[in-house]
Amino acid sequence: TSHTYDHTLFELECYAPLVKPGGVVLLHDTQVMNDICDVKRALDEYTTERGLTWTEDTRCFGLGTLRIPA
Repeated sequence: TSHTYDHTLFELECYAPLVKPGGVVLLHDTQVMNDICDVKRALDEYTTERGLTWTEDTRCFGLGTLRIPA
């Protein structure tokens, strides 16, 4: 992945629906925000639009966990 906002959002839209209910989507670098990397914003938008939530481990540049509802 490129970690850009647009590319990360595109990947979420393509691949998160393929995860089985009860599965998990993990995204790294949620704490890195600059002109190139904006994973957190893409994850925020993706989940908000779908009524989902995600959690974040802020250690080591951030790890976002999106649990697909069972």
